[in-house]
Amino acid sequence: SWAGQGWRRTFCSEDGQEFELAYHPHTIDEHLALIGRAGLQVRAIREPRITARRAPVVVVFHAVKRPRGG
Repeated sequence: SWAGQGWRRTFCSEDGQEFELAYHPHTIDEHLALIGRAGLQVRAIREPRITARRAPVVVVFHAVKRPRGG
C-alpha cells in the first residue's frame, strides 16, 4: 500500500511551495458499494502499476449509469 511503502502525494506550486495531499485509503469493496449505491454499474477495473514498485499506483473504475429498470 502507499502508506506501507512510505509514499507521499506531494505537488509543487509554480513558486516552489510544496503541498501534500492527505491519503485516505479505501478497499475495492468500499468503492464498489458506493458505485452501486450511486446507481452505476462497473464495466471495468484497472490497477496500473509502475514496474519498479509492487503496490498499485491507482485504481481506475469505468462505471456507467444502470439502464432503467435494471
